[in-house]
Amino acid sequence: MKAHELLAPEGAWTQGTTARDAAGKPTHPLNGDAVSFCTLGAIGRCYGGYNYETSAALFKLQSRIEELGYHTPIAPWNDALNRTQAQVVALLKELDI
Repeated sequence: MKAHELLAPEGAWTQGTTARDAAGKPTHPLNGDAVSFCTLGAIGRCYGGYNYETSAALFKLQSRIEELGYHTPIAPWNDALNRTQAQVVALLKELDI
């Protein structure tokens, strides 16, 4: 599964932590109780942790964020007050992540 597919359903995206359980409490993105994810958490979940494939996806995403004129790391980009789930999903889909 791609990260954009994981984040596409309503409520599957979150801000302020890498993942949340059904009660909205922070959890690890690889835990079975995780139901919503930030951009970083979704990438980690889809690539089975943080490894070479994850690093390549994060580099690709960070580069594109900078090309779009955002001079911030991925987590603050995800957590921006005006960021939407649709924007996150669209960018990940564009990059096939």
